[in-house]
Amino acid sequence: MDISIGLFLIFLFILGTIVGSFLNVVILRHNTGKSLAGRSGCMVCGRSLRFFELIPILSFIVQRGKCNECKSKISLQYPLVEVGTAILFTLSGFFVYNHFGTYDLLLSGIVLIILFMTMSVLVIMTTYDFKHTILPDKYTYSFACLALISSIITSYTPADFLMSLLGGVATALPIFALWFFSKGRAMGFGDVKLSVGIGIFLGIYMGISALWFAFIIGAIYGLVLMLLRKANAKSEVAFGPFLILGFLVVFFTGVGFIEILNAIIFI
Repeated sequence: MDISIGLFLIFLFILGTIVGSFLNVVILRHNTGKSLAGRSGCMVCGRSLRFFELIPILSFIVQRGKCNECKSKISLQYPLVEVGTAILFTLSGFFVYNHFGTYDLLLSGIVLIILFMTMSVLVIMTTYDFKHTILPDKYTYSFACLALISSIITSYTPADFLMSLLGGVATALPIFALWFFSKGRAMGFGDVKLSVGIGIFLGIYMGISALWFAFIIGAIYGLVLMLLRKANAKSEVAFGPFLILGFLVVFFTGVGFIEILNAIIFI
């Protein structure tokens, strides 16, 4: 890899930490009536944070995860969101470089910006759903719109775009069925909306593969929780984060469930 590309990916990682810091504010203030323009402060003592306490990741490490004033613990959400966003931004840059190279900088730049926006929305939804077991319409619709824009830009023919739309329907259908027949107990309708965007982004086969990965990962997570006695069969577990994780696995690796099954069979 060219050294300039390596430096660019490092830049994207740093940019991701900064954006992740802002996303934490968006997540914490969503549906609270608070403006995003207000200064950040300690969630316990309310003291406004100084500039050196707002450095992504580094401030958390230097302060040992505690407020400098009241010594209350700072949520792990802050560094996890910052690191997660940084990793996703870096992977997005690597993805664009591998698929579009540097021969069309305009297209590469547009796709990269769309991916940055997409990853930011996914980070917000993952964190918010994990905390509150709800996927806000504002973000599921934003994700679907970004998926449509991405499909329009990357589709070579109208048939390609039509297949993307069919991917949204095909991916959402199993989730809709679970929601409908369980009367919302097994799955929330927010998961249905999220799966539409996933299918548009990935197409039919990869969209279904994302669902497959999501159910496998979700089942393993639920089993671990039950073994640790932190949940039971009736516990409510947010499924949105697993749908998003399944999407990310398929999107960045390009591997579907058939390839995985074939690999297992021929081991």
